[in-house]
Amino acid sequence: MTDETVEFASLMCSRLCHDLLSPVGSFGNGLELLADENDPAMRQNFFDLLDTSSRSAINKLKFFRLSFGSAGGYGDDIAPDEIASALQGLVADGKTVAIGWVGDVGPLAKPAARTLLLLAQVVVEALVRGGRIDMAAEQRDGRIEIAVRGAGDRVVIDSASEAAFADASHEPTPKTVGIALARRIAGNRGGEVMLSRPGDGEIVVGAIVPL
Repeated sequence: MTDETVEFASLMCSRLCHDLLSPVGSFGNGLELLADENDPAMRQNFFDLLDTSSRSAINKLKFFRLSFGSAGGYGDDIAPDEIASALQGLVADGKTVAIGWVGDVGPLAKPAARTLLLLAQVVVEALVRGGRIDMAAEQRDGRIEIAVRGAGDRVVIDSASEAAFADASHEPTPKTVGIALARRIAGNRGGEVMLSRPGDGEIVVGAIVPL
């Protein structure tokens, strides 16, 4: 295993730990507060906090397993409903993001599904005030073309993520390691990833993943 491979794996672990720290930390805080609270109404509030935190952690783990992991147990193709459900797990409580497919989409080959999810994570994070995400996938000429469009009142993408899309040699960070992994998955098959900003309230990411 090369130093580069170790560093890349370390970046992915840093990203996953960062994203899980909040719900798992809230779960721990809720248990600690619950132990010292006798008021029934307050105890119910803490139970609600525990329920929200545990669901958030489980949903994020489902996304991580499918996008960053090998997705063992899913088979060679991933159903559209599974992809949408995994992506919905990234949406923070209190933020509304409607997620759907454009057209009649069948199961996607695992490399294409993972690439789509990794890129769609960027879109979820860019929809600061929520909004809508539309996903599309089309198979033709021995490749799968995927696109994810996000639209909302406020769409913000950080400069590091923009640089990661623009330059294949961009040094990945924990923030951009998902984009780098998507590029590797697609690039290992001769494909590519892309980003566009059609308007202030819109972002589109996509990829071409040869089969």
